[in-house]
Amino acid sequence: MPHLFESGFSVRQPMWHGLGAVLEDHPVDVAATCRLSGLDWQVARRPLYAALDPSDPARTVEVPGKAIIVRLDRANSPEGFLGITTDRYTPVQNEEVVGFCFDLLKAGRDEGHPVQIETAGALAGGKIVWALARLLDMDVTIPSTEDVSQGYLLITAGHDGEHAFKAAVTSVRVVCWNTLSLALRRNKASYTIRHVGNPLQRIKEAAQALGLAWAWVEEFRELAGWLAEQQMNTQGFADFLDELLPLPKIPPRHDGECSEKERDKLERKRAQVQDARHSVTELFESTGTQMPAISGTRWAALQAVTEYSDWVIPVRSRGNLTQHSRRFLRSMVDNEDTLKQKALTVLGR
Repeated sequence: MPHLFESGFSVRQPMWHGLGAVLEDHPVDVAATCRLSGLDWQVARRPLYAALDPSDPARTVEVPGKAIIVRLDRANSPEGFLGITTDRYTPVQNEEVVGFCFDLLKAGRDEGHPVQIETAGALAGGKIVWALARLLDMDVTIPSTEDVSQGYLLITAGHDGEHAFKAAVTSVRVVCWNTLSLALRRNKASYTIRHVGNPLQRIKEAAQALGLAWAWVEEFRELAGWLAEQQMNTQGFADFLDELLPLPKIPPRHDGECSEKERDKLERKRAQVQDARHSVTELFESTGTQMPAISGTRWAALQAVTEYSDWVIPVRSRGNLTQHSRRFLRSMVDNEDTLKQKALTVLGR
């Protein structure tokens, strides 16, 4: 199976999976960043053809309204195929993604908020490219604790026809490397970047993305402090679980409300939910043991759900990706988790 991680770098510290180059210092320009991250290739749109007769590959017809995306360094190889899209799709080049990151650096300097590009690279044969920018003055620390969440802006783009060019605010909890990308009351966590070809427009988009990050972190800092002050007794936590992970109701056998097949399905679902509730409860209790200052708080409950979502809950395999690879892809790209969001909605009342 091809590995999910294809190429990339990190600065001074290796990435958690141990792959990719470790640089002594940050790259200084777009060309160097593309070369060091393995993103020094381009993509293009090509017509999509279908075989009319499988026994005669030469007999093909162009599929109207559809196109394929290929990476040009592998254009003559099956590995060069990245995805299917419409014939109106305009590919975003890797150098535009990296150029946007350098625009973030400039916008940060101009606004007095330093930014560093920590990692960049490609996933899944180049279907996804990313860069991770550390927001150096946007850490969130829970008072009287060593519980620190670092602020990042994750830039992703898809060459698969499925993922947009997007900036997403991600808070990484240092103690256990759990991630939060949440839509808060006043500020959303992601920003879709629509104009990348015009350099002036790109700089404007970068400033808007940083503005999103600053506003999000400030609200997140306020919310995290409030959650850490709110105690949950045993009944309060039980009520939280009932709303977050409600147990399916199973009708009595004698009332004929559902068939045996439906009952078996409900019983399996109930067992799965009970396992999830047990896992979240254990994580809630262990979080308090590790950090007594937040023991029994709503903040500890949110962290329990976060750890469960990031590291325990099963994820569906996708294509030829294993569950482990899918989990990595979800944390890097598909980082808007509905269970975490639901937990925050319940806890933030």
